[in-house]
Amino acid sequence: MGFFDFLKKTEKAGEPAVEAVEPVSVYESKDEVIVSAKLPGVSKEEISLHITPANITLKVARKAGKEHEEQAAGAYSYSAQSEFKSFSETVAFPAQVQPRAAKASFKNGVLEIRIPKHRVQPKGTFIHVR
Repeated sequence: MGFFDFLKKTEKAGEPAVEAVEPVSVYESKDEVIVSAKLPGVSKEEISLHITPANITLKVARKAGKEHEEQAAGAYSYSAQSEFKSFSETVAFPAQVQPRAAKASFKNGVLEIRIPKHRVQPKGTFIHVR
């Protein structure tokens, strides 16, 4: 099963229809790497990020909402499957970045992480001609 396959719209009887989610996108500008992911229905508390100079790991630990638990209270259940799942994805960066300078925002179901590129100052050296 591929990344986000479980969130593709389903039409099976007895299963809720869920909107499809696009995979993680990575963009590179002159000064930074930008990572974007559409995560509808996910709260920022369910998201965790691990950033290294070479890649980013996005984890979402989804939990059943209270409304699902309230609907099940006092009901006879034939099947009680959770409609939420957890997932993880690691994406490599096109350039080395500075993980400690990363900034993340989550608005309207879209996660955006901006990470400055690692700037290595080229060091010159003197050599002697013999």
